[in-house]
Amino acid sequence: MVDLHDRLPNRQCGGGLTGMPSRKPQKDTYFFTLVWIASIWLISGCRVFSDNEPTPTATVDQMATQEVAVATAYVFEEFAENVATQEAALATMDAATEQVEDRERTVQATQSAACRPIVEQFRSQDYSPLGNGISLRGCNLSGMNLFGLDFSGVDMYGAQLDNADLRGANLSNADLRLSSLQRANLLGANLQGAQLEWAALHNAQLDDATVIDEKWRLVWQLVSEGGASADLSGMDLSHANLAGIDLDNAALVTVDFSGSNLERAKLQNTMLSGANLIGANLASADLRWALLDGVQFDHTTTIDKKWRQAIRILAGDFTFTSFRNIDLSDTNLSGVNLEGIDLTAANLSGTILNQTNLGSAILFNADLQSASLQYADLSHAQAGSVNLRNADLTGANLSFAELTGADLWNANLTLASVAGAQVSVEQLEEAKTLSNAQMPDGSVHASED
Repeated sequence: MVDLHDRLPNRQCGGGLTGMPSRKPQKDTYFFTLVWIASIWLISGCRVFSDNEPTPTATVDQMATQEVAVATAYVFEEFAENVATQEAALATMDAATEQVEDRERTVQATQSAACRPIVEQFRSQDYSPLGNGISLRGCNLSGMNLFGLDFSGVDMYGAQLDNADLRGANLSNADLRLSSLQRANLLGANLQGAQLEWAALHNAQLDDATVIDEKWRLVWQLVSEGGASADLSGMDLSHANLAGIDLDNAALVTVDFSGSNLERAKLQNTMLSGANLIGANLASADLRWALLDGVQFDHTTTIDKKWRQAIRILAGDFTFTSFRNIDLSDTNLSGVNLEGIDLTAANLSGTILNQTNLGSAILFNADLQSASLQYADLSHAQAGSVNLRNADLTGANLSFAELTGADLWNANLTLASVAGAQVSVEQLEEAKTLSNAQMPDGSVHASED
């Protein structure tokens, strides 16, 4: 079945269809109900958006009908019973999407034209903009020459300023929340006291003559140049637009990310211990092997299910779900007490479980391929048919574990103990190394150095 998620228009209104269910309903009644819900949701969602964001209400109303067509096509495709219906849905969606995009281009052109006379008033410099009520809220000023203009205190909430020439411009105390300043030229500009919450500063041009609060200069540096391996522990990065940021291997201990946009952020191997993620958006963020102990989060945090479960496990919360068939692959669960937990058929491939207590755990058919289990306790574990291919079991305690049918191909069992374990010689011979390991009969395997 074709996935339409990537084919839906990327618009502010509605935010896509991420809330739509992904499983086929059992009865046609559910299907038609979903079509109706999608239509109502999109229309009401767009109207709510228009009351709070810079998109004009009239524009939203005009687009609502087309959005419903797209939503209906999506639901038809997702729940269709035959290929013919799916193809019809795709054709309907493509036509509706094209109309939406055409309308958006027209609206943007209209907005740009409407904003130009206002910009000309700023060029005349015959008034003080601060407090005069003139607004550039939601205006599309992308690519415009705004050199040296005085926008101090002006409402520019949600304005599009990508590639704009703002050299020497006065933006002090301006409301630039949710604005887009990507690749804008801000050399020598004054942004002192400007509200830059959720503003996109990616690849904007700043220099030493640019006056900007230190927090936002740091945000600009991080989203433009990256912060891989940086030590940002304790920093305030709240309510910032950090979408797509590269922070792999960074130290982010107790960083305040509350309310920030970290969508698609690269956070591999980061130290996020104690970080504040309340209200943050981490949709599609890469958190593989990140240290998530002590992280603050709640229902307002948008984060993929796997990472939410890992955070709760690290906090000692085992009440939220069954561990059977759970996907915790590529997470970092070092030092966690999982004694006696039923992890039947769990996906723990690539997971870091160093010094983790898995004593008496049920690991039947679990996937621990390429997992790191250095000095982990798996004594008395019920691990029949477990997949431990390429796993690092250095110093691990597997004494008296039930390992019948376990796959130990290329596993590192250096200094490990399988004393009393139910495992065959043939299985152990598949291991990469048994150097100084304690064998099932209690003897110690010779060093392989």
